[in-house]
Amino acid sequence: MSDHDRDTPLRLADAVRIGFPHGGMSVAGLRREAQRGNLRMWRIANKDFTTLAAISEMMEKCQVRPQALPAERWRADAISPRSPEQAMKDARTILQGLRKKGHAPALRKSA
Repeated sequence: MSDHDRDTPLRLADAVRIGFPHGGMSVAGLRREAQRGNLRMWRIANKDFTTLAAISEMMEKCQVRPQALPAERWRADAISPRSPEQAMKDARTILQGLRKKGHAPALRKSA
């Protein structure tokens, strides 16, 4: 496709058909992206137009980039260690709360 073709104004229905040949986009979707400022669109004689170049720019703007997780989230020492006794106490507290709401069986006393 030549650069001239990429800059040819297309009605939105044609832009959807050509720019998204396998589906997944609609005229309403292009209008939403234009309202969000992601797609350049022209209204001429009360008809909406865009270009394949504008769709390419929109796709760049809308690209999902991976987010880096904070380093300390995965550090082993970032997890506060608890003793088995404290873990059991916490579990009993949670179960007692559930039991009061009728969501858990009665607790058995440990040996």
